[in-house]
Amino acid sequence: MDNKKYAHRLGLKNAASQQDLGSGLVFWFIEIISMIPSLGALLLYMGGRIGCILFVLGGNR
Repeated sequence: MDNKKYAHRLGLKNAASQQDLGSGLVFWFIEIISMIPSLGALLLYMGGRIGCILFVLGGNR
């Protein structure tokens, strides 16, 4: 029984390693944000601030 569970876990790891890494990272990123709304809000806020700063710096060139 334990051997079957271990083989199943290895199969899952192999399937996960064969997947596209980018989509996996995006999936976990979305999962974490959905689990922690305040973190998502903070990231959006910081992203907006950085975007505004970059826009102002780009406009001043």
